[in-house]
Amino acid sequence: MKNKKQTKILVCPRCGSTNWKVPMYFDQFGGPPTEIKNCGDCGFKGPFIETDIEKVKEVQDKIKENKEEEVG
Repeated sequence: MKNKKQTKILVCPRCGSTNWKVPMYFDQFGGPPTEIKNCGDCGFKGPFIETDIEKVKEVQDKIKENKEEEVG
């Protein structure tokens, strides 16, 4: 049986986006490695959810459900 390598991806815990970047001050000044990311869609700043690329849709659906529960 072959060991299948899974690719990981980061997902914003607020909106479910995979569009992120390292904060400019870390990038510009070569600061310490950080878990802090900036969401390019909703502006969230903080740690992102790391998941297998195959499970991105599932994670995004759960985030959407949680947002709907908070509103309604």
